[in-house]
Amino acid sequence: MASAREVILSRLRILTATMWRFDMKIASGGALESKAFGISTLYNDSATAAESLCVALKTLMDSHANAAIFTVTFSRVTGKFTIASDGATFDLLWVTGTYGTSLRDWLGFTADKIGANTYTSDAVAQGVLFPESGREDWPDVEYEGSGKATVGDTGVMATIGPGTELEHSGWSHPFEYKVAQSSPLASGVLDRANAVVPWVHKDFWNHHCVSPIGRGEPFRYYLDTAAAIGGYEDEYVMHESMYGGFKKKRIDDGFDVAWRVTYMVRKYVTAT
Repeated sequence: MASAREVILSRLRILTATMWRFDMKIASGGALESKAFGISTLYNDSATAAESLCVALKTLMDSHANAAIFTVTFSRVTGKFTIASDGATFDLLWVTGTYGTSLRDWLGFTADKIGANTYTSDAVAQGVLFPESGREDWPDVEYEGSGKATVGDTGVMATIGPGTELEHSGWSHPFEYKVAQSSPLASGVLDRANAVVPWVHKDFWNHHCVSPIGRGEPFRYYLDTAAAIGGYEDEYVMHESMYGGFKKKRIDDGFDVAWRVTYMVRKYVTAT
């Protein structure tokens, strides 16, 4: 499978620490400790430590009374997390732990992990979309400048004076294909033979069009999963025109085999 592919990563907003907890212990018979996230907003993968779910999870695990040191990584190629110790055997109790399975599900784990020093997600993590085909070269981009003047030339925008540019763009994604897919499945694929599938586009829609403060959660879009993450830290949100509902359309009007869903998004770019 080629490493270069598009991926969309959703932001996770943790409004309460009650359900975002897990139990862990170092070595067989070791002390069981419960770990809890504080209120935060995190991405699965981020070059900014304060926004990284990997960094937050490592910090919690390193705080265990045992001296073990952990690494937590996320792969934009597989869509999975890997949690490893510096050699010590440890257990992660997702299912039988006291605090539910919300974090387990988001990380892509499906069961307790016992008796090893490295664990990788069982399934593609929630909040991750791998479109088989999607936004190509940001088509149909429109700009609204708040600076003193704007200059456009072959799609390049420059703002003269301080201000921001509001970028609108739209694209569509296919979903629910009934053909064989490479692993991991393209998100949105309906795989009835497999009980564990990535987020479908309806999940993405619900997450980004509804939130406690009345707007969808931001997400980050990567044209290439192999590219350096620091170059792709822009945030996008669903355009208000999309809040009315999930709009899907048959690719072939005569069949319910495959569908397309259209998105309109916007992003803010601070002018320099």
